[in-house]
Amino acid sequence: AISCFVVGADFVTAASHWLLFATCMAPPPSKKARTLASAAVLGNASQVAHCKNKLPVILVTGFLGAGKTTLVNHLLRNRQSLRAAVFVNEYGSTDVDGELLRRQGEIERHRVLTLRDGCMCCGGKDDLRAVLSEELGSARARKELDILIIETSGVSDPKPILATLAAAEGISVDSVVCVFDAATADDPSFGASEDAQKQLACADALVLSKVDLVGDDADALDRAEQKLLAMQQHAVAALSCDAKCMARQRPQVFRASQGCGIELAAFRGLRPCEAAIADALAQMDGSHEEYATHAYFRGRALDRLLFEAWAVGPLPGVLRAKGLLRVHDDPRLFVWHFAGGRGSKLHAVEGGDVPIGCEFVFIGRYGCGWSPLDIDNGLDACLVRSSTRDLS
Repeated sequence: AISCFVVGADFVTAASHWLLFATCMAPPPSKKARTLASAAVLGNASQVAHCKNKLPVILVTGFLGAGKTTLVNHLLRNRQSLRAAVFVNEYGSTDVDGELLRRQGEIERHRVLTLRDGCMCCGGKDDLRAVLSEELGSARARKELDILIIETSGVSDPKPILATLAAAEGISVDSVVCVFDAATADDPSFGASEDAQKQLACADALVLSKVDLVGDDADALDRAEQKLLAMQQHAVAALSCDAKCMARQRPQVFRASQGCGIELAAFRGLRPCEAAIADALAQMDGSHEEYATHAYFRGRALDRLLFEAWAVGPLPGVLRAKGLLRVHDDPRLFVWHFAGGRGSKLHAVEGGDVPIGCEFVFIGRYGCGWSPLDIDNGLDACLVRSSTRDLS
């Protein structure tokens, strides 16, 4: 089953167990859809109630490594006085993004919920529906919160998620924000992939990320923006007639600088509350059977030089990777990212306790050189052997 952390009496916070370093990990559960909601439950998706007294939702989507969590972190730190909660969907079993938001987003830890090891557009729809009905759509939530930000997984199709949100009581969709990596527009494995096009098609706002990689002159950025709009229009044209009801013909475009420079208020009220979602979409499910995930947990620190040498090497079959880790002789926690064929430097993460050891999640496609054993062997070779705090 897909695990879901939910605020409430039974909620186990990530603070207490986010880095367990189990030595005998069970294989991750299937990513296939478990159940389909009945037509009776979702049959009112096209009957959108008035938005008054409902909790507004900003749905943040975008392909693997586009920069969704970076944007959400920035929005949380620039939300003025709005009381916010965040619901993060981790396709893998490791809650890296949720933990980063708890540490960096200037938000109470219990306000960050995580749906992991699955996708809320397919097998995780039931979990999303349960959280919305029992927690986030409750009268108490509407009194305590001003805004809910939902961050999808990088492979999510927003259409089934929007159908689920339309059928939920007590919430309304304020906007769909699609983050797009400007440097991968022509890459069929990333920006030009079918999943990325599905995300573009539903956007009310487009955030062009990593603009520093396409050039620092105005003409290069203008060309990147026009190309993105053309891709979005092509994606909308490819939608079915039923799905076109949730598409915006010309979304607003924002350019995310290294400091981001976008406030949460910019994404408020972009989607009219009367916008209907066709009943047919309520029966849709996403499918991600081609994607594989692998989690790596160890209770030891890494040798920084060995890890950095490994991280710049080829990672066959890997589309996205991220990790929280300790390095030898350094008390800080670090984060590392791999996306678009590019690995990041190690960046220190402030806030919260520093765990012992490291955890990573890798997402790729079956075949194409995908080998969890090679990943494990490569990272194991980077572990510090002489650690006196070895938990593995």
